[in-house]
Amino acid sequence: MNLDVRGVIVHQDQDSVYTSYDWLRTLLVDHGTRVSYSENGARGNPWVESMWGRIKTEIGSLITEARDLRELEEIMRKHMDYYNNKRRHSSIDNQAPAQYLKEYLHREDVAAN
Repeated sequence: MNLDVRGVIVHQDQDSVYTSYDWLRTLLVDHGTRVSYSENGARGNPWVESMWGRIKTEIGSLITEARDLRELEEIMRKHMDYYNNKRRHSSIDNQAPAQYLKEYLHREDVAAN
């Protein structure tokens, strides 16, 4: 598959693999993308790192077997819907994040009044 990515912003952490000359040359010169770095690297956002680790465990094979970008987008859309609206998380009272947020905002609203 040959995908035109000129002008696409690639956001990444500051791990040495993503700051190496070869990687940056490939992105910036060979493919014409733009680069954005996270402020603190991978350790600066443990929640997102944890989520991506779980995604790789739960649907990693579906991701690597996607035939094209559309199929990959559909896989990720379905999983993010599941992850946020259906999957229960033990760290938030065994609720889905959307439900937890709804209840949290309701509690905050009640406390403010």
